[in-house]
Amino acid sequence: MTVLEVELKHRYASGFELDVQMSMSGGRCALFGPSGSGKTTILKAIAGLLRPDLARIVVAGDVLDGAGVRVTPERRGVGFVFQDHLLFPHLTVEKNLIFGRPRGAKDQDGAFFRRVVDALDLGDLLRHRPHELSGGQSQRVALGRAILSRPRILLMDEPLASLDRALKRRVLDHLDRVTEEFDIPLLFVSHAQGDVLRLAEEIVSLDDGRVVAQGPTADVLEQEEREGRLNPLNLVEVTDVTEEGGYWKGRMGHQWVFFSTPPAPAGRPTYIRFGASDVTLARTRPEGLSIRNCIPATVERIVEPEGGGMIFVAMDAGVRIWSEITPRARDELKLATGEDVFCLLKTAALRTF
Repeated sequence: MTVLEVELKHRYASGFELDVQMSMSGGRCALFGPSGSGKTTILKAIAGLLRPDLARIVVAGDVLDGAGVRVTPERRGVGFVFQDHLLFPHLTVEKNLIFGRPRGAKDQDGAFFRRVVDALDLGDLLRHRPHELSGGQSQRVALGRAILSRPRILLMDEPLASLDRALKRRVLDHLDRVTEEFDIPLLFVSHAQGDVLRLAEEIVSLDDGRVVAQGPTADVLEQEEREGRLNPLNLVEVTDVTEEGGYWKGRMGHQWVFFSTPPAPAGRPTYIRFGASDVTLARTRPEGLSIRNCIPATVERIVEPEGGGMIFVAMDAGVRIWSEITPRARDELKLATGEDVFCLLKTAALRTF
């Protein structure tokens, strides 16, 4: 089912022109691309906060813009979490949340209000005012306010920008929880590849006001990598995590691996992130090394970006692993599709995300 269809054209006085056609089938979709490519403009148009020169916007089958129709922002059924959160400074957290509820809704002690407060761990903050909150807490309040409006789609502008690793993990956990529990499609803006790989199920990739790719996350990132617009990044889930010798151990694909930072809380998935340049390749299993992780894999394909330079090797180890090597290393190792290799990964390079 298509939950969102967008066709819009808009030209700014600066000369920048946005001309996009995109759709979203549900779940979690990222508007992905460099700064200035038009991502936030699309969100504002969907929310009714910008009147484009030309537009056709359909949410859950209802036309919001187009064919002589323009629905006002408050009647669109669209929740918007801004990058700076925009909480009312004179209201408590509880009253900020209540403000998001539709007119005519029942008292704030209702079941839905409690579900949102519990899902976002806001119970201890209800009497606080915005100036007493951290950035992560403010974002959770803004997210709760948007959910309490019972939107048909939720928009978020750079929800993971400028967060440290620990706070980013907590925000990701909350986004996982609320989108699953309340079954709200999420369209979010990001220019960070790791955030998109972790959170999005589909991607609309933008560049200079145009859509350059859209579809399932893996397919779009593969196209971006193949066309040289993006370098591959490894982000994989590990299971059966235990602590061992001051580090953590988990199953990644067919193998056990050691990693250096704590796993996600119980009940939430743990992901580890490492760069393609962190993966050293060998044709035979080496001995006498300090590297703890030696993972057998099979070469799936070799990508040589347009313009030359480093080469990227995709391998199957039960999960996909990328390595970045030089053309000379490829030649000396005689790498080709179907060849068996060993991926060497230092424990310190594998960090939870």
